Amino acid sequence: MANAATTKLGCAFHVCDASGIRNLSFVCIRVNIGVPLYNIGEPCSGCGGRNNGKCISNALCNNTGLYGQ
Repeated sequence: MANAATTKLGCAFHVCDASGIRNLSFVCIRVNIGVPLYNIGEPCSGCGGRNNGKCISNALCNNTGLYGQ
């Protein structure tokens, strides 16, 4: 899970096939640890300003290209 202020998230996985048993490890790291996971409010109410009001499916803000990537 990531909070509403998270703009960067790093994830990795590793598959281990030892002794005929497949084990999958998956982990994610995010910035802003300790900040609440979500902001209370209407869906897409925070999409204005830097995101030019882009809202996906009337639910989530589109942050694509937020840092010029």
